[in-house]
Amino acid sequence: MTIFFDHRIFLHQKSGGISRYIINLSKQFDKLGKDNFISSPIHINIMLKEHSKIKEEISGKFIGSKPLFTNKILNYLNDKISSYNFKKIDPKVYHQSYYGEFLCNKRTLKVVTVHDLIHEKFYSDYGSTKNWRPKAKSIEQSDKIICISENTKNDLKKYYDIESKDISVIYHGSDHLHNLNCDLNFVRDNFILFIGGRGKYKNFKRFIEAYSNNDKLKSNFKVVCFGGGKFQKSELNLFEKKKIINFIEHKEGSDQVLIELYKKAKCLVYPSLYEGFGLPIIEAMSFGCPVVASNSKSLKESCGSAAIFFDPKNSDDMSDKILEAVNLSKNEKIKEGLSHIKKFTWKKSAEQTLNFYEK
Repeated sequence: MTIFFDHRIFLHQKSGGISRYIINLSKQFDKLGKDNFISSPIHINIMLKEHSKIKEEISGKFIGSKPLFTNKILNYLNDKISSYNFKKIDPKVYHQSYYGEFLCNKRTLKVVTVHDLIHEKFYSDYGSTKNWRPKAKSIEQSDKIICISENTKNDLKKYYDIESKDISVIYHGSDHLHNLNCDLNFVRDNFILFIGGRGKYKNFKRFIEAYSNNDKLKSNFKVVCFGGGKFQKSELNLFEKKKIINFIEHKEGSDQVLIELYKKAKCLVYPSLYEGFGLPIIEAMSFGCPVVASNSKSLKESCGSAAIFFDPKNSDDMSDKILEAVNLSKNEKIKEGLSHIKKFTWKKSAEQTLNFYEK
């Protein structure tokens, strides 16, 4: 069996959860002796760039960033070259990396993974209408659908007609940062960690409100934001207004930088109004980093009982729960998190995915 992954996510994002998902499946398929090929002729993805150093079966050139007004032509070129690669390889399975038309004939098993229904639920944030269905082509053309949580599966049923589709829930892994036997004796610094994007449903502004309105948090802990791009002018203005400009910083970098932050943070705060799974949560838990998160259905599914939950629309409740989290040391909640994440391995995810292909 040969598995083919296309280019879409690797031209769409420099790094992120979906990129990590495809690359970790590819790595595990390699270990399991399953041939797989990633066709991403022109891409901007740092994770794929690193993966290509150890994997020959990747067609791609890293360009760092897309020049202005080149998105359509880059997509066109990628489609054409990937179609050629597909015909040359003649794989049994075509697993999309992101949503859109499948570039293949009908004989190939077509698979799509649905990570979340953010665009459908928060359509107005993206300048669209209530009936916007950006995943329609993928859903219609696919033979099988993978959802990364039960909550995502339920949301998919709500927004799309999938009664005739073969669907399986397969969770992400947590062991890509090599830490299942994590030592709890890290010396933690006095900062609160925030990971990833900060706009729209990520609820970052309410987190800033919760932090800035609580004197105990402000006087004892800084905030470190990792990823998500540099602070925008509007964000810097907000920090100035809240008088926290000197207590908040932004960091970018490799997985090693991220690992060090998980090791040193007093806690991870995840205030998102909605997620498909919330991968940083189980990453943090794997380092014994306390997690304080929104009580949304998907995050409660990901965390089990191993996190401290708050009402994401109540800044007072959020600040109270953050205070509770930063005061945790070597307690049962941290140990529970370390036990909880052992359920999530990429080997298990890859094996379940292969079984689903062959089902």
